[in-house]
Amino acid sequence: MWISKRVPLFTLFVLLVGLSSCWKASPHDPSKLKAMNESPEEQNTNFLVVSVGGSALPTREVTKDWKIPMARYYDLYACLIDRGSRNKILGIQFKVKVDETEVQPWTDENGCLHWQERIPVPNYYADENYLELERTIEGLGIYKGPRKVKIAVNPWAGFRKTGNPEIVWVKTGGEIPREIKVVGKEEVRQALAGKQAGGGQTPSSASPSAATKQLWMTNLSSYVKQIEELDKGVALEIHLAMKPVVKLRTLQGDPNPYPIKAGKFRVYAQIVATNLGRNRDQSLILTPDIPPSVGEVDEADGTLRVFLNAQITRRVARGNLQLALRVVPVNAPEEIESFEGLYEVGHYTQLQGKQGLWVSPRTNAEGERFSFDGFLKSTANYEKLVEAHQAFKLEPFEFSTMHIKFETIKPG
Repeated sequence: MWISKRVPLFTLFVLLVGLSSCWKASPHDPSKLKAMNESPEEQNTNFLVVSVGGSALPTREVTKDWKIPMARYYDLYACLIDRGSRNKILGIQFKVKVDETEVQPWTDENGCLHWQERIPVPNYYADENYLELERTIEGLGIYKGPRKVKIAVNPWAGFRKTGNPEIVWVKTGGEIPREIKVVGKEEVRQALAGKQAGGGQTPSSASPSAATKQLWMTNLSSYVKQIEELDKGVALEIHLAMKPVVKLRTLQGDPNPYPIKAGKFRVYAQIVATNLGRNRDQSLILTPDIPPSVGEVDEADGTLRVFLNAQITRRVARGNLQLALRVVPVNAPEEIESFEGLYEVGHYTQLQGKQGLWVSPRTNAEGERFSFDGFLKSTANYEKLVEAHQAFKLEPFEFSTMHIKFETIKPG
């Protein structure tokens, strides 16, 4: 059948409408088929991919101490139809190429192939993003030719329950913004290995690098009790409880503190008296010799608990108390920065007992980060405060014999 160029456009339009009314309705959305861009090698392929997706599988592949998942397992699927008849392809074997390996699944009663993949998660505390994977489906037997499918996988979404889709079928390339997607076989391979892409490629801004992530402590509370009196001062036991989180960002770039559910930390703490001196701008360490303590996060409630033994050999007559804190990850499987912060305790008379601590404004000062060592160095002024009678040594009790001489006792 041919159509003369001289046929009026209106007549041609009517003819096409008439022909279309004779076509049998496709069991699949035609828009999905039109959205597929065929490569030259796919033009003779006699099957089409009409649906791609998947779901996560349970996994117990975690690190020993920190219980961090090392990988995410997926059951992926691709549903196929015959290119000519548009019918589902049932009970036919195909080949699926997955990087350097391949599997040969059979289509099920829905015309879908299923295969399983393990996606490594080298940087568990990286910011959430998508990794674009390309898989090739090849026909065997009566079905010929390849079909390439692209799947964007976001394993972080599954672990963090962010609500973002974990698996997205990339049909046109515009389903996932480029800024939050790692694209390219080599770049994805490098990302899955925990490295940046090399070989002259331009790294994606979404590539999950091994850059350190900031640690933060929430819900900090203390319980201080006196154990005994010493020759010089008193012995205290300091119980600290806190919930560690890692400062991450969502796909939209918003802050997203993520709780650490297991792990070991070394905790350093110093009690400091503040608002001293004539101008109330001086500080004094009250517990200069506290050894650090190591604690583990309770998996039941995500709380890190430690206790420290302290000796107070100094006291003050005015001012407030602060707690300088440093928390260092021990044997962390990923690069997580140590936390350093300053917390307000209250009036100098409120040291003992149980109380919640709140973050000092100095911890969040704009343009600078609180330095544990720098802060303690600024408190090295004990002798000057003693001279000003704002600090005192806790001297031991001294006993001496009292000599009393009675000369006479008068009645009444």
